Amino acid sequence: MSPSTLVAIEFALVIGVVLGLGIWQLVSVRREIARDRERASRSPPAGGAPPHGGTDSATPRADVPSGPDR
Repeated sequence: MSPSTLVAIEFALVIGVVLGLGIWQLVSVRREIARDRERASRSPPAGGAPPHGGTDSATPRADVPSGPDR
């Protein structure tokens, strides 16, 4: 094979990998956005607790260590 043919094949393979990864990321992000929208549209859990076990206040929790001396 001539060198120019090998260069063309390598170029096509690289472009194929790049496009494949880009499309995969696009699909993955769209799925995650759809999941987030579905979670947001659900009613809050009984008792009014915030999602993911967090708190409504901006103050840190005393039982969770923070800072450099964790």
